[in-house]
Amino acid sequence: MWGVSCHVRCGLAIARRLIFTTATKRISAVIVMAHCHWEYNLPAAIQLAQAVEPMKPMWLEDPLGVDYSESWLRLVNSTTVPILMGENLDRRQRVKDFIVNQACDIVHLDVRNTGGLLEAKKIADLADTFNLPMAAHNTGSLVCVMATAQWAAAVRDFTAAETVLGKGDWMDQIVLRDGPLFKDGYFTLPDKPGLDVELNREVVEAHLVPGERWWGK
Repeated sequence: MWGVSCHVRCGLAIARRLIFTTATKRISAVIVMAHCHWEYNLPAAIQLAQAVEPMKPMWLEDPLGVDYSESWLRLVNSTTVPILMGENLDRRQRVKDFIVNQACDIVHLDVRNTGGLLEAKKIADLADTFNLPMAAHNTGSLVCVMATAQWAAAVRDFTAAETVLGKGDWMDQIVLRDGPLFKDGYFTLPDKPGLDVELNREVVEAHLVPGERWWGK
């Protein structure tokens, strides 16, 4: 199953074009996730959410400003499209009001931003108390993918994780592995201790920042 992340930056016009596309072409095997990059005010976000409702997207991501306000709650109550947020928030204190006030439908964390694996687990446990599912933002390397996968396996109601990997370039090769980690859109969780990460020295050294030296053994 393919996932398509639509970065909605051209307003309602692009949303309507996407709806037209879904009505005229078969995309039954495609999941649409609309990412808004925190660029809309409340009236525009409500209009956008209502415009994409016929597409039945998996979620509408980050339509309003990063931090909590009652505008998020008004948006959630105005549409049937699941509202997802959270990738730029750090620690429980900044996520708490979204969860407690039901001002989102899916909590979307980046383990690098939240404060690490333990803090992300605590946030997920709080979300579970309020029956909210989890998702993961991840634009990091394969190391971050493997850390995110371990976290995802330890929380309830995990839905999906983003990744920038799979392009076949050097980013896919920085960790030594026995076989492919992804199959049919799913990640195979390692069964070795820790994150099961052994860096590929040759690849890492070839892409170090100028002046940086290899720090491993």
